[in-house]
Amino acid sequence: MMRIVRGHKGTVHAVAFTPNGKRVFSVGRQSVGRVIDAGSDHVLHQWKAHGDWVYALAIGRGNEIATGDWGGEVKLWQLNGEMVVEW
Repeated sequence: MMRIVRGHKGTVHAVAFTPNGKRVFSVGRQSVGRVIDAGSDHVLHQWKAHGDWVYALAIGRGNEIATGDWGGEVKLWQLNGEMVVEW
C-alpha cells in the first residue's frame, strides 16, 4: 500500500500505522508529529514532538507512541482520541 504523507514541509523520517490500521503517524525533519486518517489522508492532529529532527517512531497496542530524535532523546506519548499528549 502506498500513502501520501501530507503536511510536512521537510523530510519525513518515519511512518507507522496504528494496530487497527485506521491512523497513520509521521515524524520528520520539522520535529513535528502528525496523526493522519488512513482512509482519507487528512491530517487530524499535529504536535511538537522534539526540539531536533525526529528519526524514530513506534506505535504500541494500547495507543502508546514512542519517538526518538537526532540527539538520542526518547519521548513517550499517549493517543487520547485524536490528540497526542506527553505520557
